Amino acid sequence: SSKVNSGGISSTSSVVGMLTAKVESGPSSKQKVYQRMFEHLGMGDHTTVANLIVTKVGNNLKFWPEDTEIVQKTLDLLLDMAGGYSSSKLLLTLDTVKFLARHHTEDHFPFLGVPANVRYRTTFHATLARLLLSPTGSEKLGLTFEQFAEPIVNTLKQLGSLSPNDLRNEAARRPLIGVFRDLRGIASSLHNRKSYALLFELLHPNHLPLMAKVADAWHDQIDVLSAC
Repeated sequence: SSKVNSGGISSTSSVVGMLTAKVESGPSSKQKVYQRMFEHLGMGDHTTVANLIVTKVGNNLKFWPEDTEIVQKTLDLLLDMAGGYSSSKLLLTLDTVKFLARHHTEDHFPFLGVPANVRYRTTFHATLARLLLSPTGSEKLGLTFEQFAEPIVNTLKQLGSLSPNDLRNEAARRPLIGVFRDLRGIASSLHNRKSYALLFELLHPNHLPLMAKVADAWHDQIDVLSAC
């Protein structure tokens, strides 16, 4: 998997936005130029091009876990694409996005386990939650909010079963920071009463007490507390 530069990612975001903007009103002259260029290069229509880009996003996250610049720029691109009305609808139809939504764990995307990438866990989960919670997100992805959150809930269960001494152990630091960063990302994409209720029902009553335990056990460690 070849390394990408930040300029390439920025221009990619612009191209995707151009291709998917105002689809309902018909393509603009600039969109038509891009479309003819892609056809001339044998790349297909805008859906095919977007799929190539998102596949590259997935590969970057899989094969460059230690390169924080690539991870950051890649996730920024995905977030930009998810933020557009037309581009987000297009993303929901792509197999790579469906895979991301179902397999957002360290086993499939090792960048999530790299301590230097901890803040990007928030971006990653904010993007996926934004897509899932969009009007047709759950239907298009074939995934409920509860199914999406299952890996996070499993981690919360494991951490919640620890004794106070084990909870304060260094072995618990990274899982705690990770799971709360994931939850922070999801929470940042909540936008109405229904979506807030989904998260509240996920956490209450079984997992909210863990936050109080963590605040008590890790009161002197800012990296853990700031993740909560």
